[in-house]
Amino acid sequence: MTAGKGRTSSKGRSHQGKSRFDGCRGRFDTCCKSDAAGEGVFIVVDISLVTGGLFRKGGQKFPAVPFGRETPSSLLMKRYPPRVIRELEQLLSAIEERSGKITAVKILKIELACLKHTMAVISAYNTFFHDRSDAHCRKILNALEAREKFILSIPNNGRYFDKVDGIPVFTNTSVRQLLDGGRLYGKIPTPFSWDHQWMRQNNIKPAGRKIAPDGKKQYLFQQGLHTFDPVIRQKPTQVSCLYDKNNLYVTFEGSREKRNDFANNGFHVYLFRQNGTGYRVICGLSPQLKHWSYLSTRTGKETFKKVSSPAFKAALDAGKALLTITVPWQIVGGLPRKGEKIGFNTVRVNKNTALTYVWEQTQHQIKYEMRLNEYGTLTTESPEDTL
Repeated sequence: MTAGKGRTSSKGRSHQGKSRFDGCRGRFDTCCKSDAAGEGVFIVVDISLVTGGLFRKGGQKFPAVPFGRETPSSLLMKRYPPRVIRELEQLLSAIEERSGKITAVKILKIELACLKHTMAVISAYNTFFHDRSDAHCRKILNALEAREKFILSIPNNGRYFDKVDGIPVFTNTSVRQLLDGGRLYGKIPTPFSWDHQWMRQNNIKPAGRKIAPDGKKQYLFQQGLHTFDPVIRQKPTQVSCLYDKNNLYVTFEGSREKRNDFANNGFHVYLFRQNGTGYRVICGLSPQLKHWSYLSTRTGKETFKKVSSPAFKAALDAGKALLTITVPWQIVGGLPRKGEKIGFNTVRVNKNTALTYVWEQTQHQIKYEMRLNEYGTLTTESPEDTL
């Protein structure tokens, strides 16, 4: 809902109590009492345009949003806190009581219900953003499922929503576009395009992840915050770890792919030790399945710098898409201390499909170079104690 200046008379008085419905834009405007300058303030209901302007009612200002490094998700949190949602419901009830079940009211009830579902997702994600807990990840998936069910319950032809009395709903936003978050463009850490069913079935959490060197497989997620690519689940990549007192073994497996599908791919292992040094091991397979590798390091928030090209062992299975990278402890900070937690991430770059898989997805991506600024945890006891 956005605000715009009302038309005023020559004496500076607003046309109070009047309203109009803009069928071309799917908006309902109603004029409230004058502000201090004697100008009317229209309440413009346009929920699909979620990053709209300031919303006022009777001269009272709801939260204005400073632009800058805000994402559409954070804008929504500031624009539509629970207090504002309650005010919108009260306003819509007053409009319905005064105007009856006119076309505008029918459309607004649909759009406000969608906004409530959207904010339930955003609220759950905002909490998860801060603690990355399993419980709050489940709340996001539950909210996504409820929102999807609601959107699909709105009459549609599979691509666009049916018109209400000849008027388009959500200003002609497509069903797919709305499911993916509506008009939320740009680098946005939002979960709208997550495949909640696939994630729930496979116990996938995109952030706040932990992995142990026990050989158990975990699915990689999609790098970046854009719309989820179905290939990620159709041809998933899994990662697992083992280690001993000499090496860390990281295995990538494409269970629904052939051995040659790993050709022209890059495989990265990121390790961050408690002394603040980060290590990036990169192994690549050429189109002829010949492998190459190198090591780069960084301290603090510096960029990674290539330091050597050690002879990492990259063993590709003879019959399937399974690659194991052997990383000597001595070149990545030494054997872990007992109980040490290591920052960990893995990436697969598939140059054949232009898709990048990642284990821990960065949730606060503002710039492209920040795409791997977050890491999960490799939890481990000393290998000497487990062998």
